[in-house]
Amino acid sequence: MIRILPLEQIKENGLTKNFYLRSIENDSHRELSEIIGSDYTVFESGKAAIRALIEDLKLTRNDEVLITTTTDTSFVSTCVSATIFNYCKISRILTENTKAIFIIHNFGFPHTGLKQLRLIADERMIPLIEDCAFGFDSYNDEGIRLGSIGDFSIYSLPKIFPIEYGGILSGKNHLKSRNSDEYLAKQIKEWVPKLWHIKKMRTSNYLLLFREFSRESIYKEAVEENPFVFGLCTYAYKEIEKMHNDVEFSRTHVINEIHIPVNAFAESMEYESLIVCLMQFAHSHANIKDK
Repeated sequence: MIRILPLEQIKENGLTKNFYLRSIENDSHRELSEIIGSDYTVFESGKAAIRALIEDLKLTRNDEVLITTTTDTSFVSTCVSATIFNYCKISRILTENTKAIFIIHNFGFPHTGLKQLRLIADERMIPLIEDCAFGFDSYNDEGIRLGSIGDFSIYSLPKIFPIEYGGILSGKNHLKSRNSDEYLAKQIKEWVPKLWHIKKMRTSNYLLLFREFSRESIYKEAVEENPFVFGLCTYAYKEIEKMHNDVEFSRTHVINEIHIPVNAFAESMEYESLIVCLMQFAHSHANIKDK
């Protein structure tokens, strides 16, 4: 069984500051717990939640954490890799030194090997960690909620709500403190009742893009997923490269892909205008990939 460090020891180690939101012991707190699947601890960021968990697992420099992603490309967010690397080794393959498995559900799209990795983790008696930073309230084709299979799950509040900071560590064991962050408590209380609407609008905007560019789409049609981006295959990379300092996600995993953020708070007409621009861009370059 994984032991959780006492808060006092965490503070002594200078690990991180965490907040247990006692002030939202109400319907909003319970509703969020129901979606996440268990009680939770709120940190100042998702990275801080990862640090707290890796510290608690007491991994050594010779231990390895297997990092695996939905897309299975060489790209792994440095928010994850650099944070874990401060404590132990990171690996993309299972070895005899693997002491934890870290699954990243890229942009809210489920990792297809979730069940198999659960079996491997159980067989090896090591923790399975799900990174749901972009995968809040997403489900796979079997109706399994992301974050419900792992021993622990990580969430990023700014990717769920329109707020500046905050991360969540959820699991069978969780850290509690006597402190509370009144700002986060207020924001969670305000936004939790709107979660269904946020997901609905995000999915709606994703589907607008998918219907126009289904052949070029990197990801499948969103049914139960809560997609954070729309991925598009294109060979107009040189033109896109000129814009990469201005357009978030424009330069990403591989050379012929762009990722368009799907904003739940943007009107559909904004994406309709974007579609027109993309169509004109594709026509002028005649090089949108035809699958």
